[in-house]
Amino acid sequence: MGERLQQRQQQSSVVKEKQEAELIDQVVAYMKDNLVGSLALSQLCEKFSVGRTHLSTLFKAKFDCGVLEYWNRLKIDKAKQYIRQNKYNLTEIADLLGYNSLHYFSRQFKRTTDMTPSEYAKVLRERLYKQMIH
Repeated sequence: MGERLQQRQQQSSVVKEKQEAELIDQVVAYMKDNLVGSLALSQLCEKFSVGRTHLSTLFKAKFDCGVLEYWNRLKIDKAKQYIRQNKYNLTEIADLLGYNSLHYFSRQFKRTTDMTPSEYAKVLRERLYKQMIH
């Protein structure tokens, strides 16, 4: 009898883990589709019918950061992509990603990457130059 109960609990745990992984995938996909503007944890919780603490715990376990910090990383990753493409200036990139000001965008970028967007662009240009002369 105890063995059956243990098997059911294990099956239930596997199902729960799968559901949580699917939830995280759905939330991340939503975040990637909504990089512009602002995002609130309460918005995500309402949209995906999940509690704040539960969602925060899942993100901390999977990504080692909070939900909104992860969303900010996604935005900065997109900004890096735009900088590498070299078709927008920094003000346009800040605008494309919904930042209210270039100053705030630069602060967020530096907080995430330890360099300003200008420094990042300069490093890219230097690497490209070195590749071209070799």
